[in-house]
Amino acid sequence: MVDSDAAIACIGAHGGRDGGIVIAGTGSAAFALRDGRRHAIGGRGFALGDDGSGAVIGRAALHHAVLVGDRLAPTSSLAERLLARFDDLPAIVEWSRTALSRDYGAFAPAVFEAAREGDAVAGRILDEAAAALSAMAENLLGFGVDRIALIGSVAAELAGRLSPTTRAALAAPISDPLDGAIRMAGGPVEGFAVTGPIGGLAS
Repeated sequence: MVDSDAAIACIGAHGGRDGGIVIAGTGSAAFALRDGRRHAIGGRGFALGDDGSGAVIGRAALHHAVLVGDRLAPTSSLAERLLARFDDLPAIVEWSRTALSRDYGAFAPAVFEAAREGDAVAGRILDEAAAALSAMAENLLGFGVDRIALIGSVAAELAGRLSPTTRAALAAPISDPLDGAIRMAGGPVEGFAVTGPIGGLAS
C-alpha cells in the first residue's frame, strides 16, 4: 500500500494517468508516475533539502538581513522589512535557535512582496528557488512524463520564474488529492502498479 501524500496528489492531479507534480509550500518535493513506475525527488526535510520551498526562501531572506545588519552586504528594502520585525541581530539569532521550517516559511510572503516592488535581492532569492523547482521538474521530464502539475502556494507564486522547458510542460491539475485518495481506495489506477511503500516526502 502506498502511503505517500505525493503519490495521492499525483494521481489526483492527472486523473490517474501518467504525469508528474512539483510540490512547493513550506517544504518541497517532486513525484512522477509512468507506466506503473514511480519516481520521487526531494522531500528530505529542511536540514538537508526543501530547495525552492517557502522555508528555504525565508531562511535566505533572513540570512541576507543578518549580513546587512553586520554591514557585510548592502542594505535592501527586504532586509529593512525583516530587521524591523526584530529588536536587534541577537534577537534574530535567539529566534533561530528554536525556529522550525514553518517559522522560516512565514517570512516567504515578505520576499514575494519585496520582489513585486522591485527589490533585487528578493528577486534573486526567488530566481534561485525557481531554478531549484525547475531542476526537479526537468528531472521528472527525463523520467519520461510529459506533463507536470504544480502543487502548493509557493509553486504557484514561482510559476512565472520557472525555466521555459518546465513552463512548456505545465498542466493544470485535473483534480485534488482527495480525488487521488478515492481513486486509490477504489482499486488500482490505470498505469500505476503499487510495488512498495513510498516515504520521506514532505508537503
